[in-house]
Amino acid sequence: MERYLIDTRTDSVWPLAQRGKTAVTAQPAADYGLYQMKGAFWKPLQEQLQLTQTGQDLLLQFDEGELLLQGFLDQNWEGEPPRITLPEATTIDPDLEQALQPHLQVEERGTLLLSTEEDFSGVMESARQSGVDPLREVEVAAPMISSGGGQGIAPLLDLWAGDTAAATAVPNYTIEGYVVAGPLQQGHGITIQVYQADGAALLSTASVDQNGHFVADVGGYTGVVILKAVDQSTGGDFLDESTGQLKDINADLMAVGVVGSGVTSCNINPITTIAAKVAGVSDQGVPATPLTTIKVERLNQQVADLFGVEDLHSTQALAVNSGDYDGSTDTAAKQYGDALAALSGLDEKNAGKDETNDENMQKTINDLVAEISDGGAALTFSIVGQKQLIDGATKAANTVSGLLQRVEQQIEEVFSPTVSVVDNQPGITTGDILYTITFSKPVTGFTAADVQVIGGNKGAFAGSEDSYTLVVQPDAGLEGEVTLDIAEGVAVDGWDNGNQAATTATQTVDNVVPTVTISDNQSGTATGAITFSFSEAVTGFTADDISVTNGTKGTLSGSGDSYTLTVTPDSSLEGNVTVAVD
Repeated sequence: MERYLIDTRTDSVWPLAQRGKTAVTAQPAADYGLYQMKGAFWKPLQEQLQLTQTGQDLLLQFDEGELLLQGFLDQNWEGEPPRITLPEATTIDPDLEQALQPHLQVEERGTLLLSTEEDFSGVMESARQSGVDPLREVEVAAPMISSGGGQGIAPLLDLWAGDTAAATAVPNYTIEGYVVAGPLQQGHGITIQVYQADGAALLSTASVDQNGHFVADVGGYTGVVILKAVDQSTGGDFLDESTGQLKDINADLMAVGVVGSGVTSCNINPITTIAAKVAGVSDQGVPATPLTTIKVERLNQQVADLFGVEDLHSTQALAVNSGDYDGSTDTAAKQYGDALAALSGLDEKNAGKDETNDENMQKTINDLVAEISDGGAALTFSIVGQKQLIDGATKAANTVSGLLQRVEQQIEEVFSPTVSVVDNQPGITTGDILYTITFSKPVTGFTAADVQVIGGNKGAFAGSEDSYTLVVQPDAGLEGEVTLDIAEGVAVDGWDNGNQAATTATQTVDNVVPTVTISDNQSGTATGAITFSFSEAVTGFTADDISVTNGTKGTLSGSGDSYTLTVTPDSSLEGNVTVAVD
């Protein structure tokens, strides 16, 4: 069955999806009704309807379909609030019925009218307490004939009377969203172009207000769309999150989405641009291969998951440097803003605080896209890409307090644990080495067999979750380095993400005892200097380490592997002077 939502004051018509949900943003003073086409005429919808609400939205549930009137229950309408005329068989959540009662009116022809003219706080409070519970029927005897009167109803009455020439509805679908690269500034010069799935046929052009909001009409078109943000100015467009400076959009920002009936949400920002490019859309907005709705919806959600974002398009990003961020309780919006701030930090790392590299945003996007691979069912973010994102969050955290910790937390489910290795031996060692191995989050499956050691033998191994220790005994006679490596993917976190490889740990070892050669500078009968030559550089060698017989030690000089000692033979000695190193 084809169902339609009609605003009788403006004659706006929204075809409703036969399966799934149609979302329409409620407008002030709207007078909504539900209809179906029978032959060439509009007829009131005659089927069972269930009424509930979520937040400030009114949810109407049909057989295999839903209509979400967004913002219908908002208590802060400027001017006259909207109202809706409901079919004869409408069921209402029993916990909501009492609160709704003052706002329900049975019209003279038997229709049930719901309006928010009065204070709606009781409805909102009941909804918060009840959730979506089983509904029960409200008895309304007569079928709907009128949508409640008013000047805007005349064209529909003509249809009911048999005016077949006016009976064909012209769909008018819209795309609504926000452009975010940081808070946009007044006079930014950005417009939105909406193209069909081929990236060539222009559907609509829309202006963007100073809050980044845009609405684009696409007529009756449904299916995949490609949106491009076109910057027609050369000045600063937005306030950068990481640097705090006014900055021009120096990247081809775009998005891919799927238009259904009614209003479709579709945002444009660097992360939606990444999703579009992963889908195969070029910087010019042209797809390399045909885009399907299934592919677009899958990639949009999977890219959102990689960056810890709830939804790329239905969630409105809240920039970390906007005036509303600190006071907001919208976790999803703030997480979106945090992820975008991490990309801003990567922009800064790529180009610095000045704009000597005028394509640093594009470089950030391209670098991250290069590290995302599509396996057909799931996306994989390479270790390099993960490190880039964390590097960006680290950079931006210099100006955005707590950003690094928030980003690390929100990407925990999809990011691989890092691992660091330190030992207890400063400088050169001759004995056992105790290594401490620390993962960025708890892991399982990690054993001593996963540790690769060169130049020593593994000993005692202990630990669990995110901290482990390993004793290594250097090889006998080793003069060189002991190295320790932990490969990628030898342990997994709670979401089955394999660990990143550790940076090789190196410890210098010297287990070779140096030798020393003693010589003097005199042939035959000698009086004078004695030279000590070691096989390698040594420290701590003093005159006290030398024994002299039949002579007196003088001054020891030298360093490294060569030292000299002056020895004076005993007076009137005729014989041997002996010198030894103890």
